[in-house]
Formats: sequence, structure tokens, C-alpha cells
Amino acid sequence: MFFSRISAIATQLPSEEIPNSYFGSYLDTSDQWIAQRTGIQSRFWLKKNESVLDITVPVLAQLIEKSGRPDSVIVATCSADKVLPSLAHRVASACEIDGLHFDVNAACSGFLVALAQARALIGAGMVSRVAVIGADAMSKLIDHNDRATAVLFGDGAGGLMLERAQQDVFLSTCFDSKVAFCDILMDQGRIHEGVKPVIQMQGQEVYRLAVGALSRSVLQSLHLANKAIEDVDFVFAHQANDRILQSVAKNLGIDDQIFYKTVNCYGNTSAASIPLGLAHAHENNRLKNQDILVLTAIGAGMAWGSMVLKWEEI
Repeated sequence: MFFSRISAIATQLPSEEIPNSYFGSYLDTSDQWIAQRTGIQSRFWLKKNESVLDITVPVLAQLIEKSGRPDSVIVATCSADKVLPSLAHRVASACEIDGLHFDVNAACSGFLVALAQARALIGAGMVSRVAVIGADAMSKLIDHNDRATAVLFGDGAGGLMLERAQQDVFLSTCFDSKVAFCDILMDQGRIHEGVKPVIQMQGQEVYRLAVGALSRSVLQSLHLANKAIEDVDFVFAHQANDRILQSVAKNLGIDDQIFYKTVNCYGNTSAASIPLGLAHAHENNRLKNQDILVLTAIGAGMAWGSMVLKWEEI
């Protein structure tokens, strides 16, 4: 049995920042309305001629520069611009990396699923180094005239390099889903019929399920790690909107400042959300050696999961 450690972190955002005022120019909304209800002030979008590949390749390139060539590339995404080959293979091809590569589509919880897959590959002795990337171009999946969804989503990519280690920094992992709620967050497209996928969401139902599921998942992961909520230094949760984060914090009986937030500047970036947050905290010297972190996310399915890890300086 082999263990895993994080040896590098990297991110890439599109060049175009979209402030809330942009939506006020053509929708019945305003900067104040969006910020008050979601906590979002801006987000980044790819240009029309760009795809998620354009922000994923630089992440892998950075990880390789910092930590060496991986044996495997796993990309969590729900917005690949091609059905095949996988986004992971195309990203690996751009960096001339052979090996075991594949995509994971668990929507907003995809990065945690990809991390779990990477740890399993390392643990089984199949590989010694895995690049795990969360990348999504959600601006390609929204109805830009739908005020309920257009203002929420951003594009971005972030990743970690996992390496074989003598001790495991991951203390626990748990996943679950409630498939009876598949239809409360889904796209209405039919790719093989030439109908573009467009996200539709039953907002109140998603909110209620997310708050309860994330609260239970965080507590379960801490129980499995033999840790208490008081031991936690930061929670890196999927950044859907600030109301969900505040409500989960209230359920857990903790100050919501423990939730590291980037939703204000990135919006909901789906699978990229957690690695973007980790990178932001690392770059701003917010993480200390041996900090106890909880990673938690929920997405379409409805599927959710949490991990507890002990941060090591990289």
C-alpha cells in the first residue's frame, strides 16, 4: 500500500473578466442584486473562439515544471468541447505525456472524485505521480439570457500534482449521492441530435439539498478522520454561492470565515472551484504546515463528497 502527498499546485483563468455590471446592460438585474443574493462580484469567461482546452494545458504545463512529468493525467470536467478523445488525452498530448489518462464527469464534485481516483492508482502501485486537474468552461453551457443561471457561472482550471509518499496527507474520504434528484440540476441538450446542452436548475431545491448534504458530509469525513470540527483550520467548499456556504457554516456551528471563499471573484467554476481556492490560499500565504483542511463539494447527480487532509508545505 502506497500513500499520497501534494507536490505542486497550479491554476489558469481566462483573460476576460466579467463584472456584474455586464448583466445589468441586457438583463433585468444589477450589480447589487447579484452580489446580495450570491456573493459574486465578477467571474472570468473564455472568449467565443476558446475552449476549456486552452486553460487546461497551461495548468498541466505548470505542474510539470514544478514537480516533474506524471504517469497519469486525470481531468474532472463536464464541459469538454469534444466527446473524444478525452480532454485528459488532449491535454497530455499537448505536453507530450504518455500514460494512463482519462476524464471524470461528476460535475461540481468532479475534482474530489478525480482526487480519489488518483489516490487509488498511487495506492495500488500502478503509478507514482498523477496530475489531477479540475477544469470547466461553464459559460459555454449557460443560457446567457437566463438571469437565474447566467450570473452564477465562471470558467477556470486548477490542478494538483499527487506523488507517492511515505505518509498519507489524506486522512479520510467519503462520497454519496441522491439519484432521485437527478433532474433538479441538468442540461436540456441532446448532443447526438445537435441540440446544445444548456443548464437548467431548480434553485431552491438545489439549495436545500446542498446545505443538508454538505453539512452531513463534512461531519462524516471528520468522524472518519478522528477529528472534530474545532480542529479544522479551513474548509475549501465548492463555491456555488455564498448563501450555501453561510448556511452550511451555521449548520456546523462555526464561523463562516473558516470557509475559504473565492466565489466573489470567480463565481461557480464547477470542478475547478476547489483547486482554484487552494491555489489562492497558497499564493496568499494563508496555509500553514500541518493545517487541517476539509475539501467538500456537491454537484449534479445529485452527488457530493468530502475529504480531510493535513496540509504540507510545497
